[in-house]
Amino acid sequence: MILHREVRQQNREWYAFEAPSWFAYDKVARRYEALLGSVDWTAVREIDEQGVRVGRLPHPARAYIGSYLVMVEEKIESMPKLRAYLCEHPALVWVLDYRLVADAERPEGFAVERSVPSAGHLGVKLGQLDAGQLASILQQSAQQVLKEDRQSCRTLVMDVKHQYAYVRQNNLRHAWPERFNPGQQPRGDPDCRLGFKPCSNQGQDSTDTPTHDKGSYLWGYGSGIAVVRTSNREAVVVAETTRPFNVNDVEYAPALLQTTRHVLQGLPDALIADAAFDAQAVYAHFVGSATTLAIPLNLRGKPAFQVTAEGVVWCPDDHTPLQALERWHDRGQLRQRFRCPHCARQHTLCISPANLYRWQIQHDGPTFRRLYRQRTIVERVNSLADAYKLTRPRQRRFRTVARRNTLIYIVLNYHVLLRLRRHHQDCVETSVHSPPA
Repeated sequence: MILHREVRQQNREWYAFEAPSWFAYDKVARRYEALLGSVDWTAVREIDEQGVRVGRLPHPARAYIGSYLVMVEEKIESMPKLRAYLCEHPALVWVLDYRLVADAERPEGFAVERSVPSAGHLGVKLGQLDAGQLASILQQSAQQVLKEDRQSCRTLVMDVKHQYAYVRQNNLRHAWPERFNPGQQPRGDPDCRLGFKPCSNQGQDSTDTPTHDKGSYLWGYGSGIAVVRTSNREAVVVAETTRPFNVNDVEYAPALLQTTRHVLQGLPDALIADAAFDAQAVYAHFVGSATTLAIPLNLRGKPAFQVTAEGVVWCPDDHTPLQALERWHDRGQLRQRFRCPHCARQHTLCISPANLYRWQIQHDGPTFRRLYRQRTIVERVNSLADAYKLTRPRQRRFRTVARRNTLIYIVLNYHVLLRLRRHHQDCVETSVHSPPA
């Protein structure tokens, strides 16, 4: 840890600070120095201090981002508690690189309470963070992990995790008339939306009271992620996006796939997702590629067809080739009528390349089953993120909830990176100290 530093204070004056020697032995500061030292700060744009500006100089953006990473790591839910935690650890404030306020009477050499922004300003600044910069830090963290772990597979897994908004309508112990009326927007969070969460284990979760025979309603948001498995059976988040909860899961796919293609510098070798992503918008990205897809069919009450590689459609009843009849355009889709020569039934099928590619996948084959069993990777990431209060955030606006979600996944990625580096270092030390055969 560097104990001597020249800091340009908010009043534009330069001051040489000399930190006490015990700062180098502070365990909290050393732990976050290792975490923040792994972050690639090139994506964070700072202000030009030499430019003509009026008023006090703001704190560096990396100081705020580092503080919010501390908030996530320490599972702090409110800004007053975050500020109190920073004031209790002056060595951590030194590591975060705030614009310190000199105070020769203090043993640290600076006034900690005056150097740390107020709780209200920390709350406002969280929603004002540049989402593009946070996304770049997340992508760079994923690239660092993939570069460190060259044996990581290129199997991509996508999923959407629900988030409860911090409003009274989601508190089932609070009596509220017409709790799930989409026309009555909660005043506590005007950005959250009402959505439906499917649930297959009714009666198993005591926190949710289902209002439907197949799931429950809630006000909130959805966090969509795309993860890739590493060689040590961990997972790294390569893309994430946050939407209001009334958005369908399949609408998360374009943004996730576009970011994933940028991080992986190409398409993944395999894609795994649940039946909510069974749509032409997903299959259209992989038509003609070598990517293997493992997405269960969501028939929506329609029969299951089988299409060969040559484009021959088989009857879903007696498994015989169908006779192709007339074609027409319907709402931007090219449809065609087929007739079975044996049962004389007629079927209408969308013959777009994406839909034909969907029916060509062998959903009951061993390759599909082997791949789909790897979907537990994303469930483990959701469990780790849930430990950081992802499901029940205390923020009340979309901007702050979305930025906090990105910060959570950044922390998870850098934990994976640090564990990989420690593992590789241990392997090197073991090989050096091991006796020759």
